[in-house]
Amino acid sequence: GIGLALLFVGVALTWSGSWLPRIESTPDGTAVPGKVTPSLAIVRFIIVYLLGFSAVCLWRGIWYWADHWILVDKPLASYWTTSLVGSTVAFCLGAGASILAPPAIYLLDGPGASPPPIAVTILSSYYSVTLPADEKPPKLSLLLRVVDLFTSFVFLPFCVVWFWRGSWLVLDNYLWGFTLSNRDINVSLGWGTIVFFICIGLTSEPIVAFVDKNITSKKILFTLGCLRTWMLAWGTVSFWRVVWYLWDQFLPGPTYGSCWLSHALGVVVLTFMGGVSCIVAPASTIGVDAVPHPMCADEPLFSMIPIPYETLYFLGIARQEWAKKEDVAPTVEGGEVELVPVVEENEERPTGDSGEEKKPEDEEAEESERQTSTSRTGSGSRRNMLQSLQSVRSWRPGPDGGFVSYHELQRPGLDERTCSEYAQRPSDNNKRSRTKLFRSR
Repeated sequence: GIGLALLFVGVALTWSGSWLPRIESTPDGTAVPGKVTPSLAIVRFIIVYLLGFSAVCLWRGIWYWADHWILVDKPLASYWTTSLVGSTVAFCLGAGASILAPPAIYLLDGPGASPPPIAVTILSSYYSVTLPADEKPPKLSLLLRVVDLFTSFVFLPFCVVWFWRGSWLVLDNYLWGFTLSNRDINVSLGWGTIVFFICIGLTSEPIVAFVDKNITSKKILFTLGCLRTWMLAWGTVSFWRVVWYLWDQFLPGPTYGSCWLSHALGVVVLTFMGGVSCIVAPASTIGVDAVPHPMCADEPLFSMIPIPYETLYFLGIARQEWAKKEDVAPTVEGGEVELVPVVEENEERPTGDSGEEKKPEDEEAEESERQTSTSRTGSGSRRNMLQSLQSVRSWRPGPDGGFVSYHELQRPGLDERTCSEYAQRPSDNNKRSRTKLFRSR
């Protein structure tokens, strides 16, 4: 009950726009997100903390409920049943990635006006990944919205917790044996570490990029992506188990002081590192199994191990979206910013194989093809990374009765020189605002 109540409060605060800064207008009529004030940063922290605490309460209740009711007389069968049923149902719902947690995936606090993927539903996450930025999500019937809310915030958490409970106790059973010997526990920690590195190694980006490059079937790639998520989840459970038991065995131990110390230390360190959003879990956050559209509205604020140091911002939850003077401000409502190469007067335009000057249409086609190819097999195999990860779309009412999305669209592989070679050129269309000028890291 406490978990559901805190979840309701956190979701209500997020959906009411409490995370977002106020929209301000510049003298030339440009609408931009306002500054992140200290009070707004505190509100953001409170939202994340409430959602994280609600997840702990829900997980604790569901875990103990399963201990009390699921095949009590056959413990090992109970462990395997909850693990396999929980993960299978989650994948059938298209949200198998929800069983992931750090260090398989990290949620980053910022910078950016939009929140990380917290307080989202399965359908909202799916549409934000699979639809292009200039396409509005379809309108849902009242019944479908109710089903989506119930599935996302009540039913799916049961599946995720069942997987974690079953997988954790399966590892306990085979690696430890539930004996009273400290030596057996310590040995099990070593085996748990080996299991973690095996799972991480088999699902690493070089292997995924190789598979993605040599397999063209979308169905096979999707199936392999789900299998990768499942293996990553097992590695994550093993990692959590090792860290948990290490703290109990060699640090202060399972005392009240130890509990408060670990709680405070974890929250403070993550906040200063810009990743306090990592404390949330289903039902507070959701991952969908979907191949993203190349021009989807949002890329989630996420990272996988190892985390690039440039993605971590000190107190990211309070960082300004446009912290540097050279950063580009958000676009005017109803306009669109495009990437346009700057060509000097005395600079020759690129030519094709025949020596003729390339037309702008040809350049745009080649650039589109290059970006699509990069998203499939480029740095970090972006398509596969996004396939198992979360996303959220933050809409605000626009002046024309539609919706405007304010989000920093982040892309890998752009340095300062690359960004400086592009300029803004507002287009004449009247669609929703979309930022396509990528900032350097």
